[in-house]
Amino acid sequence: MRLDSRQKTDDNFQAAAADSPPAAEEKIPQKQLISLINYINFQDGTITVNFKHRRFGNLLPIEARPLPCLAPTLECQWVVQHAINNKLESYEFYNVILPDRLKHIIVHGETLSIRDDGMSLRLPESALISTSRAVRRHQCIDTECELIQNGVAFKGHLVDFNSISFSIEVAAVIPQSFLWINKDIPTTIILRNGGEIIYSGDCAIVRHSLGTKTRRFVLKPLTQQLRRFKSKNVRSRRYSLSPSPHVWFLHPLTNKTIHLVVDELSGSGFSVNELFDSSVLLAGLIIPELALEVTNNVTIMCRAQVIYNFADQISDEKATQKCGIAFLDMDIQGQTKLANMLYQQNDPRAAVCARVDMDDLWRFFFETGFIYPQKYASISNQKQTFKATYEKLYLHHPEIARHFVYLDKGHIRAHISMIHLHENTWLFHHHAADKLAGRKAGMGVLYEIGQYVNDFYNLTSTHLNYVISYFRPDNRFPKKIFGGAKDIINNPKGCSIDPFLFMHYHKCTDHKDDTASIFKRAGAMLENTDSDDLVELGFYYERYWGGLTLTALDLTPESSNGDELNAKYNKAELERSRFVYSLKKGGVLVAVFLLTVTDFGLNLSNLTSCIHVFILDPESISPELFYAALNRLSRHFTTNDVSVLLLGSEFAEMHAIPYEKVYNCWVINLPEAIDQYYLFVNAFILRGQTHEAPRERGSN
Repeated sequence: MRLDSRQKTDDNFQAAAADSPPAAEEKIPQKQLISLINYINFQDGTITVNFKHRRFGNLLPIEARPLPCLAPTLECQWVVQHAINNKLESYEFYNVILPDRLKHIIVHGETLSIRDDGMSLRLPESALISTSRAVRRHQCIDTECELIQNGVAFKGHLVDFNSISFSIEVAAVIPQSFLWINKDIPTTIILRNGGEIIYSGDCAIVRHSLGTKTRRFVLKPLTQQLRRFKSKNVRSRRYSLSPSPHVWFLHPLTNKTIHLVVDELSGSGFSVNELFDSSVLLAGLIIPELALEVTNNVTIMCRAQVIYNFADQISDEKATQKCGIAFLDMDIQGQTKLANMLYQQNDPRAAVCARVDMDDLWRFFFETGFIYPQKYASISNQKQTFKATYEKLYLHHPEIARHFVYLDKGHIRAHISMIHLHENTWLFHHHAADKLAGRKAGMGVLYEIGQYVNDFYNLTSTHLNYVISYFRPDNRFPKKIFGGAKDIINNPKGCSIDPFLFMHYHKCTDHKDDTASIFKRAGAMLENTDSDDLVELGFYYERYWGGLTLTALDLTPESSNGDELNAKYNKAELERSRFVYSLKKGGVLVAVFLLTVTDFGLNLSNLTSCIHVFILDPESISPELFYAALNRLSRHFTTNDVSVLLLGSEFAEMHAIPYEKVYNCWVINLPEAIDQYYLFVNAFILRGQTHEAPRERGSN
C-alpha cells in the first residue's frame, strides 16, 4: 500500500508525538477536554487521528476537523474526504492528538464508528498531557516558499514556524530531484505572502522527511541578528517611555493579530519582549503594516522588519525573548509625530513642526535680524504673499517642509527648517536664535534637525539622500558648521561646497526686445536639455568641481523629472515646476540652465525659485547672449526680478558681469557621510566653540 506523502511518519510532525509517552502523568479531565475541542472548532482548527498498522505498528496520521462537542462523544470529519478509504483492513484506531499550545493532549477512547467522511469516538474520563517542545509551533496559511541551493529552486509552502525554526513542504518538479539538496550546507529560504517577500535568509537543514515527490524540511536560520542598514557610529537615541507605547499588527505568516508592549523606542525602531515559548518574531521577518500606538489618540503606521531576537534563560518556564524591530518606511506625518514625542523627552522646549503663532514667528524673524532692512526692502511689496505661503508651511504641515523650534514660555527662541526642494534633496535654511536665549537654543534646534536626519534618512518616504544649504562665506557660524564638516569628512563625494555668484535679473519689458536677433547673430539655440547634454555637463563638473551639486540638484542622466515632488507641492496648494535648458552654439553645448519655480518667499532669499547657471565654455558666451538667455527663461517666473545663481566666477570676471554676493552651496551625501557630520556637529555643540547666536543675515 502506498501512502500519500503528507501522511508519512516524520519526527517533525504530530505523528511523532503521537507515540511519545508524556513527560509526567499529567491528565486533563473530560470537561476541560470538551472545552478544548470546542475551542479548536471555534478557531476552525484541526486535530490528528492516528491509526496503527496491525502488523508493523507504523502510525498513519489523518487530519480531521472536530465538530461542536456537547456530550462525551467526539464527532469529527476528515479534512481530505475518504482519507481512510480502503485502509481499515491494515490499520486500526490508535489515538487522537489535540494541539494545545506547547502541549499535545493524547486521547484514547472507544471507537463508535469510522466512516468515509469522519469518525465518532466516546471520550474517556481524562486524557494524558504530553509536552511536545520548548517553543510552540504556529500553523501558517497562504505562505509560499522557495528553497534555493546552488542555483536550484524548489517551490512549496510554509507549514509552521516559531522564532527559532520553521518547517516547509516543497515539491520536486521533473527534472528536479531531492538528491540535488545537500543537507550539510546552508540553503536560502524565501517566504512570500500575496507575492510579496516577507522573509529571506540562509538556513541550516535540521532534518527532513524521505518523500520523492514532496518533502518536508525543518530549517533553522543561521543568524539571530541581521544588518538592515549601514552601521552607524551615532545610533538613534533610545527612550523608555511611561506609559509604554503599544504595537499591534497582523502577523504575515498566521494572519493573527499580535499585540506587544514597547520596551525601548527610538527614531529608527523599537524593542519588545515576548514569551519565548510562544514567540512569533522570526529574525528577518518583514511586517508590511504595523501600528505604533503612542497614546490613545496618536497611532503611527509603518512598515517594519525584525532585526534580532535573543532569548534568556530558555529553561525558565517564564523566559522571554527580546526582539529589535527596525522601521523600513513611515510617512512624513508619522515621522513628525514620532520625532516630536521623542525629542521632547530630551528637552521639553524642543518641538518638531509645532503649531506656532504666526505673529510670534514674524516678530522672531525681525528681532533676530533674520529679516534685516535690506532683505525686507526686497520683499516688502510681496508681504501678503509671504504671509500666505508661511501659513501653509507652518499651520497645515504639508509633506514638503519640517520646522524645528525652541519654545520658552510659549515664545519662539530658536528656529531652523528644512524643505523638500529636489527629488531626494532637502534644503536646510532659516536658522536663527534669540540672543536672550543664548547659544543653547540655537545649538538645540541644530541638534534636533541633525537627529531627525540621522533617524529618518533611511526611510524611502523621506526622500532624504542629500541635504543642501546656501550660506555666505563671511557668515562665521555656518562657515564653522558646514565648512568644518566638509573638512572633517574630507571626501568630495561625501560632502562638498561650491561657490555660486548671486544676482538679480530684471525682466526686459521693453517692446523692442531683440532676444531673437541676438540668438541669430550668435548662431545659438536654447532648447530642452537631453540626457546627452547632462552627460557632458557631468564631464565638465567632474573636471573642475568634482562635488555633489549636480546630483543633489537632479542634473544627472538618471535623475527624476520631478513630477512626484511637483504633485506633493500641488497637494499642499503650493507651486513647484522645474525646467532644464541647454544653450548651444553650432550644436556645441556651452551652458545649462536649471529653473526651479516655486511660490515667492518659500525661502526668504528666494533661492528656491531661481535659475542655476552652469557655463561650460565662458569664452563662447558674450554678456549680450547671456542676458538674452536669461530674458527668454525669465518668462517662466511671475515676478519681475529673478534670482540667478552662477557657478564659479570665471565667466563673470572674464566679461565683467556684475553680481551682488556669493553663496556657498554646501551638499552632504547622507548615506556616505552622516556619521562623520553628526559626530562633528555634536562635538561642536558640546565644546561650545562659539558665543554667537546663529543668525540668518548673510545666509539664505
